[in-house]
Amino acid sequence: MKLNPFKLNPFTSRPLIGLDIQPSEIRLAQLRHMKSGFLVEQAAITRLPDGVFNEGRIKRWEVVQEKLTETVQQLDIAGMITAILLPASLVHMQQIQIPHGLPEAAIEAEIKVQLERDFPGFTDSLLMDFHMVNAKESGYADVFFVVTRQEYVSQYVDCINSTGLRVKIVDVDVHALKRVFTGALPLTNKTQEVHALICHVNRVVTFIIFTHSEIIFHHQWEINADNEFLPQLKIRIHLFVTTFPGRKLRKISIYSHHQHVRECINNTELNQEFDIDFPDPLDSIKLNHKNTQHIHAENIRDFLLACGAAMCEVPRW
Repeated sequence: MKLNPFKLNPFTSRPLIGLDIQPSEIRLAQLRHMKSGFLVEQAAITRLPDGVFNEGRIKRWEVVQEKLTETVQQLDIAGMITAILLPASLVHMQQIQIPHGLPEAAIEAEIKVQLERDFPGFTDSLLMDFHMVNAKESGYADVFFVVTRQEYVSQYVDCINSTGLRVKIVDVDVHALKRVFTGALPLTNKTQEVHALICHVNRVVTFIIFTHSEIIFHHQWEINADNEFLPQLKIRIHLFVTTFPGRKLRKISIYSHHQHVRECINNTELNQEFDIDFPDPLDSIKLNHKNTQHIHAENIRDFLLACGAAMCEVPRW
């Protein structure tokens, strides 16, 4: 099975479950595309006890299996195609340049050569996916690829399949989050324009810098006090600028349900340096209240990653 973090086909008629498993809970969402955005047909949160995760990985698979099986049975969704998410901390994302026009097998061989340089002796235990970013007049093309350890993905897929769901897509959380914003609210039509997305939900801030076709830079951190947000953001922006001096950041989109975030941004010099807006994907993601009576409209923000997974293109196989 390949990773599939790239494609979006919101017009698919095949139902897809987006699954987001966090240390404290399992979040599940199923979407339907509407003219004005997306309708959440089903959503559920299942609490997990302490100790299910260790160092960002699921360790107690039997607990996840038991809790998710109960949810699958309650919602009567056994057999449905599912997209699962890996945290970005467990994957390696990179871009390389290759001669344009190489067949897929040759591209995979080039990526494996690069991986052997970076991870000597580990290439046989890695799972990868890639796509072509853009072809250049020089006769070369950029390829963006993602790799992760196959053993963990296999455990993950086996666990979810044992609950009655059918895993067809393995996505990456930052790609799913980006998809929510670029899918529900198109941020840019310029393929190589560099855009930043800051998503602040509860105490966690996810910072992604991307173009239409690639994730360039990403960081995630926790905020314990209101006055921590802006200094931490400036540190990440400075790190990006110094690490990628040839990439010009054009725009920053900020999503937060904390009012102080908008206020501190409006009163800072960042306003002079970048175009800043405050998009809200929840304007385009609505609840089907008949099937989601237990979910408050404001709490749909907790399902952003699950919704992003549910927006993936459903594979034909």
